[in-house]
Amino acid sequence: MPPQLAGKQQAKQQIMIEAMAPFSEPPTMTVSFSRNGTNYAYRVALPCQATSFMDPVAVNEEAFLQRWNALEGQDREQQEVVPAASKLDLAQAREWLSTNLKFAMVDGLDSQASGSLSGAATYRTGAVGPNGGKLSVGCLVRLEASDGNAYRIRVRAVHRDVSVATKNCLKMLLQG
Repeated sequence: MPPQLAGKQQAKQQIMIEAMAPFSEPPTMTVSFSRNGTNYAYRVALPCQATSFMDPVAVNEEAFLQRWNALEGQDREQQEVVPAASKLDLAQAREWLSTNLKFAMVDGLDSQASGSLSGAATYRTGAVGPNGGKLSVGCLVRLEASDGNAYRIRVRAVHRDVSVATKNCLKMLLQG
């Protein structure tokens, strides 16, 4: 970064982000500079969602249901019914879950006729665990379409912030 910029000159700074722990709100950074002897500092939200740190996890129906049931209770599930921005489209919702949010779809558990989708992913962190490997948090999602042009989002994860952030990202996609 140059120490000084002339009028109308720009400087670009590339940053890399590694999540050391789950977060439910996008991280921020403070940009500080001085102009004519006056100091300025602006807090800027980074364009980074928690789902940026997800990796798909392929599981079969039995493993999904076993993990889903193991994650019941203790503030691990977040759910909300949200109106769809347009006509319900499970094919589009499946694409969002797999491509945008990086979930592996669990085929066989839900049929298109049932109006439900299920997926599994893991949230990667940069924190090192006791075995020397990086810690990750498993995350499961169920998306159920209703007849009333709405979706019921259900997300379960061991860490509350992962389930909250994932639910909010999916809600944002569904509401356009």
